[in-house]
Amino acid sequence: MIYYMDSLPGGHPNIDVVRKKFMNAMCICRSLNPKLKSKSSIIPWKKIKCPIQTNGIDCGYFVMRFMKEIILANQDMIPENYFGDYKCKTYSKDKLVEVEEDWATFMVEYLRDYIAQRLTL
Repeated sequence: MIYYMDSLPGGHPNIDVVRKKFMNAMCICRSLNPKLKSKSSIIPWKKIKCPIQTNGIDCGYFVMRFMKEIILANQDMIPENYFGDYKCKTYSKDKLVEVEEDWATFMVEYLRDYIAQRLTL
């Protein structure tokens, strides 16, 4: 089962193209490694309901925010529907800024550690 999140209103226009490309890649991968053969050649896809973005550019932040909420809610699986206190139609700017700040902090720390490691070589 492949779970996917789509925060675009009305869904992503190219989801069928993405599915086809993924399935083609899986067929190639399976043909190259017999251990990866599965009982079924068709992998079902399940769209997860998540908050909808109000523009065409924040999809990454929406998915990261939703994933963060799944983790904060101590979910042991991805919910197919909204859950608990996190149910909302969209995210406020404050919630998206929080994700942007988390991402920026992660990148700064990662790059600092990477540069420090390279300097010691």
